Amino acid sequence: MPTLRDTIAEDLRAQITAGRLKPGDRLPSEPKLAAHYKVSTPTVRQALALLQAEGLIEKSHGKGNFVRPLLRRITYTSGARIPLAPELQTTIRTTNLRARGRLRTLLRVPANTCLTEFHCTTYEGENPRSMARIYIPRDLAPASQPDSASWPNGRTAG
Repeated sequence: MPTLRDTIAEDLRAQITAGRLKPGDRLPSEPKLAAHYKVSTPTVRQALALLQAEGLIEKSHGKGNFVRPLLRRITYTSGARIPLAPELQTTIRTTNLRARGRLRTLLRVPANTCLTEFHCTTYEGENPRSMARIYIPRDLAPASQPDSASWPNGRTAG
């Protein structure tokens, strides 16, 4: 059985996804929400925290809770990107380096192991959308570096 917090979060979530609460809209104050749902203010805060963790709302200290713009979802299956956003571009830079410190510990490789770092950045137009750094022991890295043909909408920089 869902808790009061979950019920409140689900109701607000439904209003946001249905468009009754639009991006930029300010939610009613916590006391007003508590009165509307007939619950305590801490219960409302817990529900809002769930929505904030999901990225649906953002809290601005002293100003209130606001609906965030809906983010475009990109789904990956079987290692391939489903082309939901064709305007995305990926840039891949490679760097050779040696494993030291925390990186060595995380990868569980001996100190100074030769690594190849793949620095991948995805852009929508000129705006960065995501970034990933991938580290592979150099003897396991592909002999040829990735090119733009190997990534959807990709471009590379050496």
